[in-house]
Amino acid sequence: MNGPESSKRLRQCHERYSQLLQFEVGLVHDRGTSIAPPARPEKKMDDDTPESAVRRPGLGTGVVCALLLVCLCILTMSTLRYGFSARDKPTKIESVVASMARHWSIPSSVRERKNPVALSREVLADGQAHFADHCYLCHGNDGKGQTGMGKGMYPRTPDLTLPATQSLSDGELFAIIENGVRMTGMPGFGDGTTASAEASWKLVHFIRHLPRLTPEELAAMERSNPKSSEDWEQLEREAAFLAGGDEASSPAPTNAVQPHHH
Repeated sequence: MNGPESSKRLRQCHERYSQLLQFEVGLVHDRGTSIAPPARPEKKMDDDTPESAVRRPGLGTGVVCALLLVCLCILTMSTLRYGFSARDKPTKIESVVASMARHWSIPSSVRERKNPVALSREVLADGQAHFADHCYLCHGNDGKGQTGMGKGMYPRTPDLTLPATQSLSDGELFAIIENGVRMTGMPGFGDGTTASAEASWKLVHFIRHLPRLTPEELAAMERSNPKSSEDWEQLEREAAFLAGGDEASSPAPTNAVQPHHH
């Protein structure tokens, strides 16, 4: 093999070797790219999503907790400074919570009960006499609660003629009369007997009648209200004076009217 021809073959082999080497390098590069883990897609923010909501997801919770803490501190400082008094007016929150607690303290089976005592004049008269004897000190004969005792209660004695009371079911009114309401001035008058339950159902009828109370009924209730010995003496003196007699010589009753028992 002469020199020029040998040189030509050597160049051709070199070129083929170079091409093969470039091919293998490219193949390795392609394989490395194909097995590499895919890039994690970047989280994009919607156009309607506030930037603060994405960057600071706990900001709203922190603000609410801070406000509650501030309110608690204010309430604590106010309590320490002024204390508690039954003359204070309950807050709206207290009223709502108390109404909810009263509602859920009565079993649903009782709330749904209808008055089993048929309404009649006699039933209404019994309920009226019972109310005048037991309830007038706090509720007043008219049920509006504008008495010395009623206005000094915490919470205030409710006006029984308003929808807040009239919208209660028969069963709710019965349960309140029989069992009372905790942490208020409302006692429980029931003793678990049939007679007690019947008297309470009659009171439910009379409470329904309170918005339509007549002046004559109010006057009759005033005569039925329990009175002290001094009250009776005053009434006797007035009666004697109106009859033309001597008030001083009018004898006072030996005892006052005994309260009617539930």
